[in-house]
Amino acid sequence: MLVKSLLFAAANACLALAAGRTTAPSGALVVGGSGKYSKIQAAVNALSTTSTAAQSIFINSGTYSEQVLIPALKGPLTVYGYTTDDATYANNVVTITAGVGVSSSVSDDESGTLRVHTSNFKMYNVNVINSHGSGSQAIALSAYAAVCHTLLYH
Repeated sequence: MLVKSLLFAAANACLALAAGRTTAPSGALVVGGSGKYSKIQAAVNALSTTSTAAQSIFINSGTYSEQVLIPALKGPLTVYGYTTDDATYANNVVTITAGVGVSSSVSDDESGTLRVHTSNFKMYNVNVINSHGSGSQAIALSAYAAVCHTLLYH
């Protein structure tokens, strides 16, 4: 009985720790919904490449059909996807998708749906898909960075 009680308490503690991320952090650039940007790349283009301060992008739920290139930045960048449960990737509702293969690009990197060329990058609750299909190599994520943490869930 004690073991069952401990397991029940531990399970409830884990559920209590699970939280949603349904609003943008203060100062974040907001994509989709009522946000200023309709495309992720537009928000990326609005980032400062010279500031050493932390920057963030919040993406509202939806599927964004575009290739995204994040250039080298001087400071850290965190990208958050809208989610009602940041303890699992199963509830992700933000997807970036593109269908570019190496056969129609110059390199593996250029076939990437999300191309990260900056250090100190973090991403939470965003699905990244390369929907190219068969025929040539096609990558979803290309990361050129000293420290890059790309997580499907927090």
